[in-house]
Amino acid sequence: MTWIPRRLPTAPSIGFARDIASTWLSGLFKAELTEFYISHLSPLWSGRQVKARVIDIVRESADCKSFILQPNSLWKGFRPGQFVMVTIEIDGVRQQRCYSLSSDWRDSQRIRITVKEKKDGHVSTWLHRNLQKQDVLLLSQAQGEFTAPTSLSESLLLIAAGSGITPIRAMLYELEERSRNLVLIYYARTQDELIFAEEIRTAAARSPDLTVHICYTAGGGDFHTQGGRFHPDQLKHLVPDYRERRTLVCGPEGLMQRLRQHWREEGIEARICFEDFTGAFSGLIKPEQTAPEQTASHRVIFERSACAVDADGRQSLLDVAESAGLHPHCGCRMGICHSCTARKRSGVVRNLLTGKASSGGSEEIQLCICVPITDVSLEV
Repeated sequence: MTWIPRRLPTAPSIGFARDIASTWLSGLFKAELTEFYISHLSPLWSGRQVKARVIDIVRESADCKSFILQPNSLWKGFRPGQFVMVTIEIDGVRQQRCYSLSSDWRDSQRIRITVKEKKDGHVSTWLHRNLQKQDVLLLSQAQGEFTAPTSLSESLLLIAAGSGITPIRAMLYELEERSRNLVLIYYARTQDELIFAEEIRTAAARSPDLTVHICYTAGGGDFHTQGGRFHPDQLKHLVPDYRERRTLVCGPEGLMQRLRQHWREEGIEARICFEDFTGAFSGLIKPEQTAPEQTASHRVIFERSACAVDADGRQSLLDVAESAGLHPHCGCRMGICHSCTARKRSGVVRNLLTGKASSGGSEEIQLCICVPITDVSLEV
């Protein structure tokens, strides 16, 4: 009998590791290729992305439109008050914005975002002037904690101003059926700038438990008219028992600051909740992975492009570069493919997937998952 020596197990060779990496990259490439072909067969189809087709466009006011969307099968629904991140491409640069859902949460086949065109609104203007029926948008899943209480053991006060009525409108679909004491105060400049005017009239007429006060800040109007901007005396007149109510607010920052201050002075700050988009994520980066201190402005220098911009610490360096008109290499946009790897010359960045801060020196980083936490210089 011939003795055949058995080879002892050894650590994986470089070639073996290379084979593993090659297999992984091959799988990733196949997934991306599959997604590419699926999207060309039908723009609405996807194996991993929520997409929605525009099936109707409704003008709500002179500067406001609602886009009625039909999402694909990956859509998981939403709770009234939540928002989605909308991703579009303008002149080759990806743009993302948050828009509240204003539709009835029970209809999973039709969702609605309502967009007010702003004078300096790059994305809102593009949507108003370019988005057509049958176009397809890329959406995130619904997110946000600005939702009505699941238990309605206490009465509610809803306060909205301008386009802040959009998440409140979604809440009304739910609340007017199960709330026994609901008050809405809605601020608008003029009657012509009301959003969902007919819907709100109908809801108020249908539900004896819903009281609506519309305040025209520029005067005029004849529907539950109350004059002027927010004032504590006005609030006491319209809703004498507001201190006992749970209050939900969505509107311009100035209004929210005044309400926050008044509730604080009354010692009832814990009973008021405000809409806030700052927890929105980019790509697959989750809100909790963004450090709370990342709100200061930092200078980002792109050396090769001879470009410098200010970044607020919430956008990834890839988004910052694209917003500045640059086109660095990128692929998955979620920290997997490393296509966007670039050299950082100086400064400190935070990796959103790990939460760790980099060193202050020269090193390779991934633009899509790093945000600046100091001034940063990049070889881009």
